[in-house]
Amino acid sequence: MSIDPKQDRSGRWLAIVASVVVLATVVVAVLVMDSPSVQRDGRLDSRRIDELNRIVQAIDTYVQANATVPPDLATLAAQPGQQLSIADPVTGNAYDYTVDGGRNYTLCAEFVTDTAQVQARGGPWNADEWNHDVGPQCFSRTATAPKPGSQSSEETGSPEVSGAVASAPSASEPPAARLALEGEGLRIFVSPSGSARPIAFGTGKAETLATLRKVIGAAPVDEGDNNECGATRVRWPGGLATWFVDDAFVGWSVGPDGSGVSTVDGLAIGSTRTALESGGSVVQIDSTTLGTEFTAGGVAGLLDSDDDNASVIHLWAGQTCIAR
Repeated sequence: MSIDPKQDRSGRWLAIVASVVVLATVVVAVLVMDSPSVQRDGRLDSRRIDELNRIVQAIDTYVQANATVPPDLATLAAQPGQQLSIADPVTGNAYDYTVDGGRNYTLCAEFVTDTAQVQARGGPWNADEWNHDVGPQCFSRTATAPKPGSQSSEETGSPEVSGAVASAPSASEPPAARLALEGEGLRIFVSPSGSARPIAFGTGKAETLATLRKVIGAAPVDEGDNNECGATRVRWPGGLATWFVDDAFVGWSVGPDGSGVSTVDGLAIGSTRTALESGGSVVQIDSTTLGTEFTAGGVAGLLDSDDDNASVIHLWAGQTCIAR
């Protein structure tokens, strides 16, 4: 049987075009995806911001008890119940702290990323008050004024959550803190200051549960083990489930009955596909064994269909027992 030369040439050209398309796809993927070292730098700077946030919250607590800001970070870290990191996680150099008079002070740290560039690539969200360039960056803050006649928590016997979250509010008081979903765990926004602190994956189970009890203002609904994936699920009022392995927080999920909890950019159960795709994160939508599955900024979930007007029915991040 003879081979038509024209067909042979056509086949070769198709093979060449296909190879070029595959190569271009690989090149684009490499260009879009950050290198491991860039990802590591981003995680380190996020950790620095988290540690500065904790210091700010601890200073507020110190002022409530002492009516003045601490003279230095060593004194602050030595306060009973405090578990502060006051030094850079890489260099080991202490964060710079300067008292500017009264309740005013300045905190400084050195960063290796630019938040504008990180967020443009769909990286972790940070409050504007912590935006920074590469290199040394200082932040001016004013501690919360002590309330007249206020006493320290040691005197009143009221519990604290790492010095960051106020006691659960009564029904007549506004919420003291708000919980947000993140691709790297959960984040608490404390009122009225708006300061934030993370509950990152890897946090101990006891600390995670104690913090969530404070923020949610209620005990878990139930707790049970999933033997198939070797994890423990703790469910909370409102539909949030937290997952633990070896007494460490490893994941969270929110089912169709979830309400009142969202990511910082508003992604929640019931969000539309249009809102999802316009939320500022890089979104990927695929048909999988679960259905119409998506990822956005480290958060994954399901849509109720592949239509343009589809709605979000499930959200999760980290390690969860999502059966495939």
